Amino acid sequence: MDRRETPRHRTTRGGRVHHGRLQRGQILILFAVALPVLAAMVALMVDIGGAAVTHHRAQVALDAAEFAVSQAVERKEKGALA
Repeated sequence: MDRRETPRHRTTRGGRVHHGRLQRGQILILFAVALPVLAAMVALMVDIGGAAVTHHRAQVALDAAEFAVSQAVERKEKGALA
């Protein structure tokens, strides 16, 4: 390459390569797009976790109710047979 020619890729401080266009502020745009997406993903995980805990508690309550009913039926049958 002749020294008089302008290089296609210019290096700035810190070793970053610019491809002929002004790239200042691109990280701000990337951050502005990525932050709401990440926040939505975290919110969705929290909601799903809460739903799983609620489902588990309801299942435990249902199991306890089923057990209580089966015990009552068993006692009633024993009383009828005696």
